[in-house]
Amino acid sequence: MKCNLVNQIFKDLPLAPPLFYRWPIGIRFELGVNYLQGDCYKGSLYLENVYERAITLFEAIFEEEDELLLVVNHLDRFRKQSFKRKFRFVEPFLIKKLSDYEVSCQVVPDVFEEESEESFPQLMMKCKRSEIKYRALIKEICNHDMGFEKSLYHDVFFIHLKNKVIFHVYDDRGCDVIAIKADQIRFLYERYNDWILSYDRLDINKVFLT
Repeated sequence: MKCNLVNQIFKDLPLAPPLFYRWPIGIRFELGVNYLQGDCYKGSLYLENVYERAITLFEAIFEEEDELLLVVNHLDRFRKQSFKRKFRFVEPFLIKKLSDYEVSCQVVPDVFEEESEESFPQLMMKCKRSEIKYRALIKEICNHDMGFEKSLYHDVFFIHLKNKVIFHVYDDRGCDVIAIKADQIRFLYERYNDWILSYDRLDINKVFLT
């Protein structure tokens, strides 16, 4: 498995946020709504609603036995560790050991540092939805800015290889879903239309209503 697997599908799209603004076909969903100061605590209604929306969208895109590509960008570029040690944090979210999967690791340029030579390690792993403890993983991604012990600040992308769809939760505020063809995610636009981020709704409507 080589890095150009994703590039062949998405025409050299950098796997880095914000995906919605990097690709012409996509939807930006709002996960966190009705936030009040002090809602950053475990078990808050705000966070439970964030988790529910994120997991609902993930399960709508990926069925139990669908093959997907899990991509993780390790953003702590300054930590001197081997690839194996850097990505050890992924293993608790897997049914089997990381070494039991088809995995590749590489160093990729940091798109936010265009005028420098900065880069970061990236892991790609083929698996099925049933082989990932995705509920726990998605919750920790959503906890990014909460200051919890169980939180994940690395970028994680879920790619549906057959349907050519990418799902990315950036934090509790929202998530991006992009696709090669609008029809691949039209059902999300129709089924979860009231979850679409208002700020980008006009641009999203242009894709799915024209």
